[in-house]
Amino acid sequence: MGSLAVFAAMFALARALKPGDRVRCAIQALGSSCSNSGFVGYPVALLFVGPQATVAVALTMVIENVVVMPLALTLAESGGAADKQSSARAQRLVARLAHNPLIIAIFLGAVISFAGVGLPTALARAVNMLAAASSAVALFAVGGMLVGLEVGGVTRDAARIVAGKLVLLPAAMFAAQLALAPALEPDLRRSMLIFASAPTLSIFPLIGRQYGQERVCAASVVLATGLSFLTMSALLLIL
Repeated sequence: MGSLAVFAAMFALARALKPGDRVRCAIQALGSSCSNSGFVGYPVALLFVGPQATVAVALTMVIENVVVMPLALTLAESGGAADKQSSARAQRLVARLAHNPLIIAIFLGAVISFAGVGLPTALARAVNMLAAASSAVALFAVGGMLVGLEVGGVTRDAARIVAGKLVLLPAAMFAAQLALAPALEPDLRRSMLIFASAPTLSIFPLIGRQYGQERVCAASVVLATGLSFLTMSALLLIL
């Protein structure tokens, strides 16, 4: 609920500032409502909370990968459809989503996970090798996008995304805990707040590149990662 509330708020704000550009609004809302849970949030939570952080990161990634990210991609794809007829627009949207690698990966991962089917040894080994290299490859790709990046023209958008991510999402998560889960275990509560305060997900520029938003996405990742040192440190002092 906290992530969806922030997504809705940032989407509405972006649309109010620039009506009609649904693609841009969806990508910016995604940047404010999805965290770098695996590479930043989890290591910090594991050190601060302990083993309970493993449960929290699993729950967090389910929400991010099954709810928030597909929602953002669906809105972005629907915003790019130029067909005037609703039926043609719906067909185009389904076709674009069916060819989106992230949607395909989320769907296949969910099916295999819920089915409880184990991968063959050779395939599992290949997947584990790719998983081990994913963080380095993602950071390398983001670094390549930052070469020659001109922040002019994207400063306001990046600042708005970062403010939503580092301030609004932790506040929304805290409010959701008080309203919906007052009896939540203290360690799980602290873990969720740490994940919410983590910077924007590292593959944000890679997602934005599909829609021509890589400049503002890359600037947001750099700015959020730098400022999160201060915001996460302040949160840990409070917790």
